[in-house]
Amino acid sequence: MNCLAPLDWDRLLAYWLGELEPDAATQIEEHYLGCGVCSGRLEQLTTLAHAVRALTHRSGVSAIINEDFVRRLSANGRKVREYHVPLNGSVNCTVTPEDDFVVAHLEAPLDKVTRLDMLTLGNDDTIARR
Repeated sequence: MNCLAPLDWDRLLAYWLGELEPDAATQIEEHYLGCGVCSGRLEQLTTLAHAVRALTHRSGVSAIINEDFVRRLSANGRKVREYHVPLNGSVNCTVTPEDDFVVAHLEAPLDKVTRLDMLTLGNDDTIARR
């Protein structure tokens, strides 16, 4: 079975995230409800999203993100605990089961930096370059 007008991944993702206008979301729903190919793609996307969420919650996945991303998490109702670490300083942190994300803002004078390499120390004492 082929689809004559397959929904692209960007539109499916925008639909799944609830980012589309109501009329556009309705069009996508009408299409995938009648299209086995596109409903299968939406199921793949949903399965992937649930797997990523489970992995993140289980293993403490870390990432480097920008301020806009942090604001979007909070705006979408996620519990974001934030800490601001001063230059050459430290902070005492708390993480609770209610926290969806913990964000550390690292103060560093980077105004003249053209390249920044970051090394992280893993749980098994291995060093990773980011």
